[in-house]
Amino acid sequence: NGHLAAGEWAMAEYYYKQAIDLDPSFSDALNNLGTTYFRKGRYDEAISWYDKAIAANARPAWYLNRANAWYENKAYFNATADVETVLRTLPDTIPALVLRGLILARQREYPEAIEWFSRAIERDSLNPEHMVNRGTLYYYMRRYEPSREDLNKALQLRPDNAEALNA
Repeated sequence: NGHLAAGEWAMAEYYYKQAIDLDPSFSDALNNLGTTYFRKGRYDEAISWYDKAIAANARPAWYLNRANAWYENKAYFNATADVETVLRTLPDTIPALVLRGLILARQREYPEAIEWFSRAIERDSLNPEHMVNRGTLYYYMRRYEPSREDLNKALQLRPDNAEALNA
């Protein structure tokens, strides 16, 4: 895990595979190996390892990780299915709420995406990224006043927020 945190992908991969050789159903190592591939931008391989982690121990975090890989692969149907699996178990999971909003935004389902970002803001009102996401969608919908309000709130929370300044 130290190698993964340090961005030392080859060493992380080596040690995770060693752990998996000792225990092929060690879901933490299977998931973390998936994360290693995810961080290298190798999403298909990440998904394969997340599949194995889920088969070994179906934790919500593993579904969320796989949902992120599906999202990066533009497989929005699969990403949505995994996010909904997480939300059925843990309905207030901020990363799942945000990812659901991002998926809908990519599909240009802006009103529904705004609802998901609003849920994230209700649960995590001090994170300016949620406001930037929602404010950007309001802008795309030509709803300039709520867009401005969200972006200004984001800047109040973090005046150096480049995304809010850019938007």
